[in-house]
Amino acid sequence: MTGYLTPASTDGLWFLQENVAAGVHVAPAWAQLGVNPRAVTGTTSTDTILYSDNEQPVDYTGTVAVAVTLPTATTLGNAAFSTLIENDQATNSVTITPTTWTIGAPGATGTSSLVVAAKQRCRISIDPTSSTNWWGQCSPTSSGGGGITIQGNCPGTISGAGTWGVLNMGGNPASGQCANAWNYNVVMVMTHACTLKNLYYSQPSIAGASSSDQVVTAWTSAGVHGSLAASALTCTAGTGYACSDTTHTVSLTAGSIVSVQIVTVASSVVGNFNVGMECD
Repeated sequence: MTGYLTPASTDGLWFLQENVAAGVHVAPAWAQLGVNPRAVTGTTSTDTILYSDNEQPVDYTGTVAVAVTLPTATTLGNAAFSTLIENDQATNSVTITPTTWTIGAPGATGTSSLVVAAKQRCRISIDPTSSTNWWGQCSPTSSGGGGITIQGNCPGTISGAGTWGVLNMGGNPASGQCANAWNYNVVMVMTHACTLKNLYYSQPSIAGASSSDQVVTAWTSAGVHGSLAASALTCTAGTGYACSDTTHTVSLTAGSIVSVQIVTVASSVVGNFNVGMECD
């Protein structure tokens, strides 16, 4: 019939869509329900959220940090605009900066920008309590599998020079005591790709023997059957009781293994080691 759209004939759920661009009317057309992500790839370092990103994911999979401009809902032409920002990069961040509004987590005071960390996703929507603030509700991405907190400890003290581990990472699985030499075969296996970082070490009360005492290093390999090797993630407690490395990172894949080695000097009598890291 003249003046009517031909009914959709392909299996699926269809709706009538009128896609207006730059204020110009276009004829209505059938569109199928679904998700149509927009990918930002390669070395693209800037991006602007589009009106067509409404209720669709924007996936950042490149190799550089990205600065994202977020227009107002008025500019986007949708008073109920919402989009999903997914940062699937290994280490680089995505920074969302509204043109004039603020942005922040629900319940928090909005600020000038929101940083989406690597392997994190953020649902962007309009703050129902403010007409000039965006909400950013963030969580780990599915591809990151969620963050893992890696921890190990052991009771008792050691005596003299040696290499030691903690429970589940180089320690003796039978006794659990600190005073057992580091075991190459006691490791933790990563269930998904992640970035190992934020190494923290502490022991409660016995000062180290010298500035070179208590060298704590994360050891990793590319797979369960790979060879462990010392990583750049390391710290030295020396004559103190604790140390940390929040600077270095190690990129791991699913199946990578992780251990911790604690090296002491000849006159050392430290013990009761506690080690923590995260991988996300």
